[in-house]
Amino acid sequence: MVSLAFHAPPSPVPLPLHVVVADDSALVRRHLVEQLGRLDHVEVVGEAADTPSAVRAAEAHHPEVVVLDIQMPGENGIVALQRIKRLLPATRVIMLTNHADPFYRRKCLSAGASHFFDKSTEFHEVVEVVRRLARASGAAGGGVRA
Repeated sequence: MVSLAFHAPPSPVPLPLHVVVADDSALVRRHLVEQLGRLDHVEVVGEAADTPSAVRAAEAHHPEVVVLDIQMPGENGIVALQRIKRLLPATRVIMLTNHADPFYRRKCLSAGASHFFDKSTEFHEVVEVVRRLARASGAAGGGVRA
């Protein structure tokens, strides 16, 4: 007798949302990496402390998200934003800066930034945006790891 047992295909495993963090402050980078590392289905795949390294990390890892500071060694983060968007138009770039005046906000958003946050008052928003993006990309749960 032949068994006709039905075997359901395995449930798809959600892929992690890949993130590059670029800030000249090692303390800010470390804090962001720790916070993002607690999110389910989010993987920080690269870090950078200057503009050229930020662009190289984005080009090497093809992340879905880059968190980028404006003021970094080399050229400014707006130059990095423009280069990243030219290389990887689908990558979402979140600007996180101490230079949160309307001039920079407009300049970054018109250059393709998805979000623009003030480090001193909106730091936590970066983690919330990445959590929402992880959920929206099909990474079920998007919760927080202990």
